[in-house]
Amino acid sequence: MQFKSRSAFMVGLIAVLVMGLTTGAHAAPTRPQPATGNVNQPTMVTRSDNYPLRMNSQGDNVRKLQRQLMWLGFDIDWKEQLTARVDESTAKALQEVATKYFWDPQSRVDGSRARRIRLLAGAIDKLPAACMDSGIHICADKTQKLIRWVEDGKIMLTTHVRFGVSDGAHDTPEGSFSVYYKWRDAVSHINCEPVAYTGCMASMPFALFFNGDIAVHFSPTFNAYGYYPGGGSHGCVNVRSEEDSIWMFDHTPEGTPVLVYSS
Repeated sequence: MQFKSRSAFMVGLIAVLVMGLTTGAHAAPTRPQPATGNVNQPTMVTRSDNYPLRMNSQGDNVRKLQRQLMWLGFDIDWKEQLTARVDESTAKALQEVATKYFWDPQSRVDGSRARRIRLLAGAIDKLPAACMDSGIHICADKTQKLIRWVEDGKIMLTTHVRFGVSDGAHDTPEGSFSVYYKWRDAVSHINCEPVAYTGCMASMPFALFFNGDIAVHFSPTFNAYGYYPGGGSHGCVNVRSEEDSIWMFDHTPEGTPVLVYSS
């Protein structure tokens, strides 16, 4: 556009400005308006790990819960540990802990369930002083239903176990003992009448005898059916994992101290 005089130029400039304002082609960005009400009121933030905890909950309460579950022998994926987030492995551990202790299943963890797990776990990473001496120790916790295989004060293996039926006749006695005999293919005649009859013998392989006929050993029945109300041994410490049983049998010498206790 060309203008032949100053006045014509000014008229043209005004026309251009008016055109821009009406079309919005060069409109300045709108500035945000201040919020109405009390602008000094703090913003309320709800933590995602407030109880009840659900899938994808994340935060300090989840991290504490995961540590407790791991101390109780359950596996938590390292990514979930790193992010302190409830995902598949944490949810699985929560389901397994309910099954193991015969608790009502929950799709979420309320404050009552979290407290129950916290009390069961107790002091994390803390074992009886007798388990922390030098050498190898088998520490069998009847409360947590676990064996921890400890060497020079360091836990090398944690495995799920069950004890004798608590009926006054078959309960596993507590106390300090030692492995006095190892029998890889041990069998039990406890239900055999007469004793010489072999058709009734129960398999108890990878047995570490520590108190008379009471041993730590793999239980095929326990492995197959897991924990169920009324389930238990005649006094032995049944190990659920065959792999863990073999490892303990191979690495535990005769004379190894065995502590059976309730935490």
